[in-house]
Amino acid sequence: MRLKHFLTEHILDESQMYVKQKDLPVWVTRLLKTHKIGKDVLVTIDQEVNISPVVHDANVKYLYLYDNGKTKQIVLSGGQSINDSDVEFRLKKGFKQRLSPSQMILACNTYPKSAHFYVHPNAMTPLIQNAEPEDLSKEEILFLRITQGLKSFARKDECKRYGLDYDTLKNKLINKSYLNKNGSINTKGKNILTNHKGDIMSLARELGIKDKRFG
Repeated sequence: MRLKHFLTEHILDESQMYVKQKDLPVWVTRLLKTHKIGKDVLVTIDQEVNISPVVHDANVKYLYLYDNGKTKQIVLSGGQSINDSDVEFRLKKGFKQRLSPSQMILACNTYPKSAHFYVHPNAMTPLIQNAEPEDLSKEEILFLRITQGLKSFARKDECKRYGLDYDTLKNKLINKSYLNKNGSINTKGKNILTNHKGDIMSLARELGIKDKRFG
């Protein structure tokens, strides 16, 4: 069963991590293909699912509730209207669900295209208890955030701002398999950053790396 492989091979002791689509259950990969979502999927391990309302008029959120082999679709779109039914009115405030081990939820956004997958902590056992240790320096972690957050042409200048050696760090992280050979961040790199919230500036402060422009 692909779900067993997915959980035992990829879910460690973290509550969230990115997973390659090929390792997700078949019903999930089919829906991702339908929505033309090609990115890695953020997976949350929790029995309490709380999905925020849709606030951008251009976005439509498709929720797929999976329970014992059956899938139900719920659509969240746009802001609240006086013409909404009671059900639509409640849904547009967001969606909450307490999962049982047999249930999973896939949420697909149309703008920007992305997907989020929710599973119960006890959906499959045993789970791996100890995460792979981070063999990264604080400078390498910040470099990953810069790579994730900025387009390639802007990364070198941002590294200079924090006194980071762009070429050296890039090569180290490629060798450690946190970056692809072209320098883009991969699934392993994204998963490290789920332990470090915030944007580039706030992460730099968290790690104690100073902005060289201000001494």
